[in-house]
Amino acid sequence: MKEEHKTLIEKIITELKNVEGFMHINRFVLFFDQDHKLRIAITKIMGDLKLIESVSSNYRLTKDGWEFTSFGDLEQKETQQKELGKLELELAKSNIEANQLNKEVAVRNQKNEKSNNIATWINVGIGVLNIGLLAWQLLHSK
Repeated sequence: MKEEHKTLIEKIITELKNVEGFMHINRFVLFFDQDHKLRIAITKIMGDLKLIESVSSNYRLTKDGWEFTSFGDLEQKETQQKELGKLELELAKSNIEANQLNKEVAVRNQKNEKSNNIATWINVGIGVLNIGLLAWQLLHSK
């Protein structure tokens, strides 16, 4: 979109806000010195941006129209949204990698648990054997 169209649209939105968001079509047309600017502006404002809507023989601001401040702010918001999207994508990739690492750790922990169970039973067996040997020593030392 050309800068002259952006400037014109910002002017229209400002004027609509000044008249409480409602303007007759005949007054609206006074903003334009050439017919092609009118078509382009209406196409952009009503179609692409959805800043105003037609009601009977009037134009009025939509919710987005009331929130619109300037194209500079709009472009900044779009840039922020793109940056946020990139960050969300990086976060998703990071989460996937973390999940894969967690699965690997879970498998290792499962293997370690089996080894620990075997070691526990060996220790219990040695403990029982030690108690038995201690009892045998105590019985034979008298």
